[in-house]
Amino acid sequence: MSFQVVFSVVMLFFVLVGIHEFGHFIFAKRAGILVREFAIGFGPLIYSWRRNETTYTLRLLPIGGFVRMAGEEPERNQLEVGMHSRLTITDDHVIRIEPLQDENETTSYVLSPNQKIGTIDSFDLEEKLWIRLTSSNDLTVSEYQVSPQAMIGKPGTWWQIAPNNRLFNNKSIWQRFLTIFAGPLMNGILAFVLFMLFVFLSGMPTESAHIKIGDIDPGTQAELAGLQKGDEVLTINGVSPGDDWVKLSDWIGASADKPMNWIVDRNGEKIALVITPKMREYNGQKRIMVGVRPHRRNATLGESIQGGWLMMSFFTENILEGFKKLFTGNVKLDELGGPVKTVNVTAQFAAKGFDSLVYWAGILSLYLGLFNLLPIPALDGSRIVFLFIEAIRGRPVPPNRESMVHLIGFAMMMAFMVVITFNDISMLFR
Repeated sequence: MSFQVVFSVVMLFFVLVGIHEFGHFIFAKRAGILVREFAIGFGPLIYSWRRNETTYTLRLLPIGGFVRMAGEEPERNQLEVGMHSRLTITDDHVIRIEPLQDENETTSYVLSPNQKIGTIDSFDLEEKLWIRLTSSNDLTVSEYQVSPQAMIGKPGTWWQIAPNNRLFNNKSIWQRFLTIFAGPLMNGILAFVLFMLFVFLSGMPTESAHIKIGDIDPGTQAELAGLQKGDEVLTINGVSPGDDWVKLSDWIGASADKPMNWIVDRNGEKIALVITPKMREYNGQKRIMVGVRPHRRNATLGESIQGGWLMMSFFTENILEGFKKLFTGNVKLDELGGPVKTVNVTAQFAAKGFDSLVYWAGILSLYLGLFNLLPIPALDGSRIVFLFIEAIRGRPVPPNRESMVHLIGFAMMMAFMVVITFNDISMLFR
C-alpha cells in the first residue's frame, strides 16, 4: 500500500469524523454552550492544544470522536467554603481560583499585585458569579466578581467554570436537539457535496446512437481483447444494444466465461472482437466484469446538482434497507464490515483515483450520518429520543438513568466492534 493511499485513508477518516463533530461543536457554540473538548478518536491522548475555551485532542483509537459539553456529565466541584485559595484578578474580575492545601501553604507563595490569598467565605459560580474572601494578611473580607471564563485548579490541571447559562442540560429542548442533530446533518451535507463533486469530476455519458466506450480498466478482458477508448459498440452476438448501458451490463452478467462477439466502430472502421467476461473480486464482492466505462463529457453545474441528489436518494434508500436487514436478522456476520474492512475498501478506492475516493467518501459520510440517527444507546439518535421523551413528559429523564443507558449502549457497541474487527481480520487470512 503506497504512502499516498495511506495518507488518503487517514485524511478521509479525519474529514468524516471531523465534519460530524464540527456540526455538534458549531451549534453548541451558537447556543452558548461551553464546549470543553473537541476530540478525534477515543482512548489515550496523543496530542492536544487549547484555543479559546476548548481543548482539541487527538486520541489513539480511530473509531470516531466526540464533543464534550459542560452539563453532559457532573461538573467538578473543586471549591468549598473554608478552603484556602489564591485568586488572580484582572479588570476587577477573578480569572483564576487556585485552591491550596492548608493555611500554612499560603506563606510559601509570593503574590503578584493582582493576586489575593485567603479563606473562601462564600461564593456563587453558577448564577451571579461572585466570591467572598477573608484575607490571610489582615483578615479583611472582600467580595469579587468572577469572570464567566474563570479557571479553577492548579497549573496543568485548570478547569473552566460553567455557569448555569453555559450548561447543555439548561438549554431549551430545541437548542439541544439542533446541537445533537447537527452532527448527522453535516455528514448528510458533506455526502451531497461529495456526490456533486463526483458527478462533476466523472462527467456525463455522451449522447450517441450507440454505446461509446470510455475508460478501460487495465488488465481486464476488454483491454486484453483489444477494445479501445472511443470505440462505439454496434452489435454484440449479432444484436444491437443501442445506447442502453443497462442492457449491456445485463448481457455481461449473463455471459460469465462465455465468448461474446462484439462489432465496434473505430473511426469509421468496423472491427470484430471476442470478449469473454470473467469473475473478478471487486470491493470485497465477486462480480462478472469486462472493465469498460461509459465515454463521458464534462458535466454542467445543474447536472452535478441533479446527479448528486439522485445519488443521495439512491444510497439513502440502500443504506436504510441494509439497516432493516440488520435489525431483522437477515444478514450474516461475514456480510458486515468493521474498521479493518472499511480501511481495506477505502484503500482500494483511493488506489483507483481521486474521483473514486470522492465517490466512496460520499457513501461513507452518508452512512455515518444515517447510522448515528439510529435510536441505539450512545448514538445521537438515542439522545434525540430522550429529548422527545422530555418534551412529552414535561421534565427530563434523570441524568443518572440516561447516562447509564448510554454507558451500557457504548459498552455493547464496543463489544460488537471487537467481534466485527476480529471477523474482518479472519476474512483477510481466509
